[in-house]
Amino acid sequence: MLAMQDIIDRLKAEVPALGAIEGAIELAALLGSKPQPHAKPRAHVVPMGLRGGALQNGTGDFTQDIEVAFTVFLTFSAVADPRGQKAAVDVHALQTLVLAALCGWAPEDAVGVVRLLRAAPIDLRPGVLVYAIEFAIQDQLRIST
Repeated sequence: MLAMQDIIDRLKAEVPALGAIEGAIELAALLGSKPQPHAKPRAHVVPMGLRGGALQNGTGDFTQDIEVAFTVFLTFSAVADPRGQKAAVDVHALQTLVLAALCGWAPEDAVGVVRLLRAAPIDLRPGVLVYAIEFAIQDQLRIST
């Protein structure tokens, strides 16, 4: 099944324009603190759950199609940009790089490839702009009996 570390590793390799690339705990800490200036936008990869699909007929094993959802949250410092104008311009360029890195890609053991679900700004507080890009990938849950 898809591991969030696979996505983090992919973004580190393919999108050098990003500063830190971390997980959900670091995103919560960032959003819970006073906005800090940082030179490069950051990314946080957060699992968003599973959705079960069709059962596969098999002999002695349980196999079910699943959809694995995750979100890449991009955070842009707007401490020196109180109206967020520069951060808003940077979103498009970075979004394009993230989409190119992830869409159509899959880790070795996945059944499907990553596809885009939607993207939108989610937090426009003073000092920080947070933009969410939601993805999903088809995979299978396999349990040997």
